[in-house]
Amino acid sequence: MYRTAFMITHNKLAALLGGIVYLTAPYYIIVVDELGNLNEALALGIIPAALYYSLKYYEQPHSYKLFLQTSLVWYLLITIHIVTFIYFALFFSILCLLMTLINLKQWRNLLFIVFVICYACLLALWYLAHLKLFLNNFMISDTYGNAILMIRFHPKFIQLLAPISTRPPQFTSALVRIHPAVGLPIITAVLSLCLIAYKKLYNVPQKKWVHPLLIIFFIAFYLAWSPTNLWAWLPKQLLAGQYCWRILSQVIWIGALLYALAVSWCLNKKIKSIYISVISLLIISTSLTWLPTKVLAIISSTDLIKRPLLLYNNNAYLLNFLQNPTIVSRIDNIRITPDESLKLNFPYLINDKLLALTYSPQLILTGNISDALLHHEIMVSNNNVILQKIKPNTNKFKWIIPFKKNENTSASIKFTSTDGNHKISLDGFLLTGFLDNNKTLTVENVQPHCHLIHALTQCSIGVNKNIELIELPILYHPQMISITINNKPVPYESVLYKGYLIVGIKPQQGTNNVINIQFTGLEWANGISEIAWGLWIIIFIIATKDYIHASLLQRIKKPIL
Repeated sequence: MYRTAFMITHNKLAALLGGIVYLTAPYYIIVVDELGNLNEALALGIIPAALYYSLKYYEQPHSYKLFLQTSLVWYLLITIHIVTFIYFALFFSILCLLMTLINLKQWRNLLFIVFVICYACLLALWYLAHLKLFLNNFMISDTYGNAILMIRFHPKFIQLLAPISTRPPQFTSALVRIHPAVGLPIITAVLSLCLIAYKKLYNVPQKKWVHPLLIIFFIAFYLAWSPTNLWAWLPKQLLAGQYCWRILSQVIWIGALLYALAVSWCLNKKIKSIYISVISLLIISTSLTWLPTKVLAIISSTDLIKRPLLLYNNNAYLLNFLQNPTIVSRIDNIRITPDESLKLNFPYLINDKLLALTYSPQLILTGNISDALLHHEIMVSNNNVILQKIKPNTNKFKWIIPFKKNENTSASIKFTSTDGNHKISLDGFLLTGFLDNNKTLTVENVQPHCHLIHALTQCSIGVNKNIELIELPILYHPQMISITINNKPVPYESVLYKGYLIVGIKPQQGTNNVINIQFTGLEWANGISEIAWGLWIIIFIIATKDYIHASLLQRIKKPIL
């Protein structure tokens, strides 16, 4: 950000302050502290580089060196955080368009910018292609493209302009707990520039930057505020952010440049170095209330590894079999409830069409029971017919409850206890019996025989003649996984297992199966990206050759003393 601000203001100290404003912006702190979004935090670090090299390339579109640098940083931005890429591409394109309208002679430069961004998309096509093709099948599709959700948590005008953070009690949703704001330094800079624009704008060499930056600032600010549902009329791709306040990722880089311009103009470039430390401390102090004061984590990393509760949620880029049941080829088991506790005296309903798919249905429950229920009888019934009577002796339990299915009759499973409605913590509540256990090697049996070899997962396991299906400890992705058995390619299918879609294959019966599994992505997209990278390398070689040649000529022409 410092280099971009210096390129605009030609003032090192003002540029330094602009960089500090960017790094200490409230939204940057929110992303790192409140949201813990590593991808977006890295993308916010890439934006200054993308901005600097793109502006340089806009001014010098025939430079091979700048083309390589610009396409590379855009590629990094795409593959690190697609949402930040979409919004940065939008606002940077508007900035370049406004700059071109000021000087129509540069319209070709605008086309070069569009070309380099498109070329970066080709470099990243191996990543973008599956997002485009399978986005509607991902779990994130529940929230992606939802115009109502975009404004559901929209900040109030006074919140965006607030000089300090006001947070509700710590143990609330992050969407409620955060206080998105522009930041006092940026607000001060924008107001200052608006006041002096008509007085000093035409007397400074940086005048061409002020109007375009102010225009895109107010556009970004309005979208982050979203007092009206403008998103319903915008392209669906712009709804990728899910929440309108994420536009603040663009407000802060625009605001940082405006702050550098305001400082440079207000002080007329007569900034003494001794004042920089004081101004820097004042900038940092405006963001202190957004810095963390307490540890808000309510789950340890050890617990998360043991039970990755965050794997399947509405923000996951994983297949949503609930909305798209046709992607499920087979069922091993189904979660009866996602709840973390078992409700006593509550009917759990199982549809008769689902039961019809089972061979011999049974329920498997695992978890922990409270001391108050130890040695007390718990009755399990189906449609008021008692299936089992359980007397738990230990807190940790695993109950296996078989039952008979009746044609065209749904099951109503109920757990009752005469000793009150105490809490029973659940690790899992599954309906099984869909597969023939004698013909299936389950993932529990297969996983101990698997190990990683770099990017390859290899499983070696002996298979009996009666085995017809092997479940693999790999999440299912259509068309993107390469699997071989004893060096022979085999097709694969999806198996629903404990709420996850995993890979299932037909084995080579009666022999040892050496199974190699590798995520390859979409081969056609990989091929296009490889061609684009090949051209990038060729241009790099040409640019390097020209640079070496120019350096040698310069040395030859230099007089020898």
